[in-house]
Amino acid sequence: MEGIVFFMRKYLKETVTTVDTCLVKGQFNLMASLLKRYVRDPMKGEEPLSGEERRNADKAAVPLWIFSMIWSICASVTGPGRPQLEQFFRKKAEEHEFANFMPPEGKGDASMYEYCYDQDKCKWVEWMQTIPEYKPNPDQAFASIIVPTADTVRYTYVIDKLLLNDKHVLCVGDTGTGKTLNVMDKLNNNMPDLFVPMFMTFSARTSANQTQDFLDSKMDKRRKGVFGPPMGKKYAILIDDFNMPMREKYFAQPPIELLRQWMDHGGWYERHPPCPFRTLQDMIIVGCMGPPGGGRNPVSNRMLRHFNFLSFTDMSDESSIRIFDTILNSYLTKKFDKDVAALSLPICEATINIYNTVRRDLLPTPAKSHYTFNLRDLARVFQGLLRADPRVVAEDSNELYGLWMHENLRVFQDRMVNNEDREWFRELIDATAKEKLGVGWDEVVSLPEPKRPPEEADNDDWVPPPRVDRLIYGDYMIPGAEPRVYQRVKDRSELQRVVEEALDDYNGETTAPMKLVMFLDAIEHVSRICRVIRLPLGNALLLGVGGSGRQSLTRLAAALEEFHLFSIEVAKGYGKNEWRDDLRKVLLMAGAEGKDVVFLFTDTQIVQENFLEDINNIL
Repeated sequence: MEGIVFFMRKYLKETVTTVDTCLVKGQFNLMASLLKRYVRDPMKGEEPLSGEERRNADKAAVPLWIFSMIWSICASVTGPGRPQLEQFFRKKAEEHEFANFMPPEGKGDASMYEYCYDQDKCKWVEWMQTIPEYKPNPDQAFASIIVPTADTVRYTYVIDKLLLNDKHVLCVGDTGTGKTLNVMDKLNNNMPDLFVPMFMTFSARTSANQTQDFLDSKMDKRRKGVFGPPMGKKYAILIDDFNMPMREKYFAQPPIELLRQWMDHGGWYERHPPCPFRTLQDMIIVGCMGPPGGGRNPVSNRMLRHFNFLSFTDMSDESSIRIFDTILNSYLTKKFDKDVAALSLPICEATINIYNTVRRDLLPTPAKSHYTFNLRDLARVFQGLLRADPRVVAEDSNELYGLWMHENLRVFQDRMVNNEDREWFRELIDATAKEKLGVGWDEVVSLPEPKRPPEEADNDDWVPPPRVDRLIYGDYMIPGAEPRVYQRVKDRSELQRVVEEALDDYNGETTAPMKLVMFLDAIEHVSRICRVIRLPLGNALLLGVGGSGRQSLTRLAAALEEFHLFSIEVAKGYGKNEWRDDLRKVLLMAGAEGKDVVFLFTDTQIVQENFLEDINNIL
């Protein structure tokens, strides 16, 4: 153990800085959790271990020690360092003569992380063998689909073992690695009835008072000075963005220090006189946070010592393909014939190739600080692909390729700030499509010349209608259609007519008409906004100089999609109370009344910074 910790400190990088004693404590916490099944308490009337159970316990002792080492000390290392750590671990195992107890050497570079010790079979098995086969539901909402992979299974397994034994867990990893999603799914669906889930999200402006008030409001009084969840229950509290609270003058983070007081002393003092001590029982914390940096602050070692660390690494390409191919293939198989469904795997491979290339080559710079891409962006491409309509795609597979190109453009290219990057990305799509799908950009995007209608056969002055030489998709071409058909818009004059009619209808119903000239670039922006607001959980950040039409085009897009647009009116004296009243109105409108609502919020309306915190909490 000492040699492994020394090797980590000297040659490898951890997702969050730790101290040696904290890592060792975490290893013993996990070891105790795994051995609990072999512990019997005669005071509770439990039967002693049978002979077979004793033999299994003897067989499992060393493998479980190895497993607890892998998922405590070795789990704090970042992904690139894991193959090196495995080589060193196996070398030490040979020196100390326990190599026969190690997990098998698999195909991957860090294969010891790919195996779980099955205590029933007394052998190492691959993670995917520990769960039943997943059967996708093509009618399930995209945001609620969780396809199990080796990554998700192993993280939730370790979290489960620790929580069942009252150990706090801290999940650390970059944005989009699945920390919050997996923990929320675990707490909501796969925990015993004993546990009651509770969710909090920290931000830079979260205060200790807010944290204390929130937790106190959830507690029942058990006896004088003692509070907790309902009797017979335990709170499993997920705190997202755990390290986001702003540091004060002396570098402490007050909300985190409040929680540390509870962990160290069992409670905290009430703020109202006579300020008695409030003891809190039966709570377990699961924290999720990104590595320090980029607005996230380092958490003090005094707090970290209470947690077991679990480092969420970037998902492997194999896991990504399994997730998105399962989702896309399930949808295409249900909606289309087998020839179209067979395109699922090539499309997944092509999309992941584009995603990896963009992440590698388009790095954030001071001028392009928003060039940050994660797994959520990859998911948005497939979310758009699930809007493919059989009435359009079934006739021509190029329609599916066109939709795939369009969704990649919307997710990745719309974030790019100059023509050089946009052209580079278009060439990337062209090269990837030729390699993976066997078609090029021109084959998909270029439209044939329209045929001369019979009535114009003798008209020498006939001019073909202008075609749209860009990938523009929308579901608004047939106003009032139900269900709407999301398809490529090919007729430029018809597109302009539909948008201008929507503008005329809007101007006829509002007291503040908009005088807009709908040229093709403006129409394309409207289509982009329409796409976002139609997507479940779709939100857009529109960047541009003043007067570039961000608000006007959003209002027009909302009218095209038949959404109700809500925006606050900032007047003198507008403050937190008025802001909360407006938020209440828009939430009731969307939730209680069931209306489709676009909430338009501009930078000039940010009277107080806590407005942004409220929006962040809603999102």
